[in-house]
Amino acid sequence: MISLVPAAHTSSARKLLNTAMISQGGSRSVSPFMAGIKSAAGVGGGIRVTGMQKIMNNLMAVHKRKGNGAEIGLKRAGVFLLRKSKYYCPTQFGEMKAGGQTRKVAGSGMTTVVAVSYFAEYAPWVHEIRHRTMGKRTVTITHGQEFNVKHEQDIQRAKGTWWGTVEGGMFKRPEQQQYKFLEKPARENLSELRNIVANAMRRTR
Repeated sequence: MISLVPAAHTSSARKLLNTAMISQGGSRSVSPFMAGIKSAAGVGGGIRVTGMQKIMNNLMAVHKRKGNGAEIGLKRAGVFLLRKSKYYCPTQFGEMKAGGQTRKVAGSGMTTVVAVSYFAEYAPWVHEIRHRTMGKRTVTITHGQEFNVKHEQDIQRAKGTWWGTVEGGMFKRPEQQQYKFLEKPARENLSELRNIVANAMRRTR
């Protein structure tokens, strides 16, 4: 299972407040996000800031909208990753591939956690185990093109027999199928996954 979570939210209230343009002796224009902030010369030349409640309300509103966008983006990223993963997923009967799923497992908004996983009990075994010890021998578990090369003669002999059927298992497999079928696309498409979430947050205003 691979979990997708939002990146750390860097636009903290402190950083946002520090961007406000405040000067002594009168008001100045500020960003629309900080609308409502005012400055005035205080006793001894100090600065008095008003409108703090409005600022905090704006902060909370933006945080909520961005959180909604993050949740939408994570769900879309999960669907994207699952589709990429199924391309590499080894199949014989097709049950494991059909059991791939993406779902929100915790949180909401900026704390959303979306999981991409496979329901079949043997999915972790297929995903993780590359070599298997059988007695005194170590056997390499093959999928896709590796399987086709290793069993080329067996596949030829099995044609037209029960062994060459799905039940028999000795048939040619799609070349791209392999173990690490979920981890591989997650690593290869990390930038795209980030972009999916970022774009969803940008579009939520």
